[in-house]
Amino acid sequence: MTIQKGGNHTYPIIIDYILCPTCNFINENRSSYNYVLGNLQKNVKCEKCGTTFLYKKKRRIEFGPLLNEPSPPEVNWED
Repeated sequence: MTIQKGGNHTYPIIIDYILCPTCNFINENRSSYNYVLGNLQKNVKCEKCGTTFLYKKKRRIEFGPLLNEPSPPEVNWED
């Protein structure tokens, strides 16, 4: 699960909560991903048991608006 904090920052603040495969401890991780062979991955060290494991996730492809189409509103105030 990735949470991106809002605000006026010069870089994105990314917080990941990653489950350790050995002890099932939920680790909070703030390091950025590396792009390798179409996937995003990073090495994570468990804070409880000390196991280092590789966490991978598929890269989400974003395709922006075409021909100046407006993006959909986040909240529909007409309802």
